[in-house]
Amino acid sequence: MCMLRRAFLITFGFEEKFAYRAFIQYKLHNDDIIYLITAKPIVEKVRKAMNNVRQYLLTTIGTDENLRTIEINPTNFPKAVRELKQILLKIPNDYRIILVLTGGMRSLIIELLFAAILTQINAEIFMETEDGRRINIKNVKDILALLKNLTYEERRILKELIHSPQGVSELSRKLAIPKSTVYERLKRLCEIGLIFQRDDKKYVAKEIAKALI
Repeated sequence: MCMLRRAFLITFGFEEKFAYRAFIQYKLHNDDIIYLITAKPIVEKVRKAMNNVRQYLLTTIGTDENLRTIEINPTNFPKAVRELKQILLKIPNDYRIILVLTGGMRSLIIELLFAAILTQINAEIFMETEDGRRINIKNVKDILALLKNLTYEERRILKELIHSPQGVSELSRKLAIPKSTVYERLKRLCEIGLIFQRDDKKYVAKEIAKALI
């Protein structure tokens, strides 16, 4: 079975441990491309951390050939976002993109996330909280769904689906909304990426939809 190649875009600062945790989580292999995105100019402490990552790659997967260093000026937001967009768009379509947004400057994290949203690419987000808990968003496009305006009926339906997967008839009966209307609202919620339909015809709310209720 052919393993899907991946591109890791990692906001990078003084500590390399955040990169290591992502590598372990995703079981890094030698076909992966790794972009270490850091503030310009690179200071000595960051350079040392990058060298440690290089040694880690040589030890674990036997090569550092696909390691890339990207320097970004985080104080110029429009230019930073534009440069990061160009990097994202140059990644081949057959690569799975993973954004590791834990280390480095907060401004770089925001700029990379903003660039990913603007390009509307398929990219997974990996983050960690201060106490080490992991947060995964399966697709950056899911964030765009949160920006959509929902009708009152769509919010009621979404709230029901967050509690449990349900079908058209069940939602119609519970909410006293005609089936045709329920179907149309479900269709829109699917289109904007807040829910999906299972093989058993029931609709399921995505995890990110909970942010709206």
